[in-house]
Amino acid sequence: MSALVFFTIISSSLFQAGWNFYLKKIDTEKASFLLMSWLFLGVIATPFTLFFLDKPFSWSWLPFILCTGFAQGIYLVVLCWAYTVADISLVFPIARGAAVGLSTLVLTLMGAHTMNTVGTVGILGVVIGAICLGSVEIRNRRSRTGIFLSLALALIVTSYTVIDSFGAQEIPKTFYVVVMNLTAPLFALPFLWKTRAGLIKE
Repeated sequence: MSALVFFTIISSSLFQAGWNFYLKKIDTEKASFLLMSWLFLGVIATPFTLFFLDKPFSWSWLPFILCTGFAQGIYLVVLCWAYTVADISLVFPIARGAAVGLSTLVLTLMGAHTMNTVGTVGILGVVIGAICLGSVEIRNRRSRTGIFLSLALALIVTSYTVIDSFGAQEIPKTFYVVVMNLTAPLFALPFLWKTRAGLIKE
């Protein structure tokens, strides 16, 4: 791994941590905030990525875009639901920690990924941390629901990670990431709108 890639990953992690901290503190409805922020990013960034697209658009990209958009739309819906029944400090680490292990396992079994010893140890550490966090909170009934939804989120993350691992081989990566942020909230919107006064509301 080059120094640039390492720095980019660390910077992304810090931005994600800051985003989660802000999301935890805001008083507004989290479903609306998540939906509008993803949609805003997609709308603003898509024209720029189209301008800098280094190869012509191909209709063969569409299945990847629609599949990952649908999967991430469901991710948004379940994430908003999880945040109404459990704290973000429980939901997010378990969901992401379990997803790291699951997606690596699935891609390795598919022959699309290989792991070295250092990477394996690192992933095991993340997964064990998620298990420990869940085991501490499992006695609380509200937390049990949050843990269940976190594991559902991990399965969803694994599904779109597998899709993206193949989609990114065909589609320019910057364009692909930005279009995800545009399509995911569009898929999520009908679910969130229908339940805005019910379950997925804080």
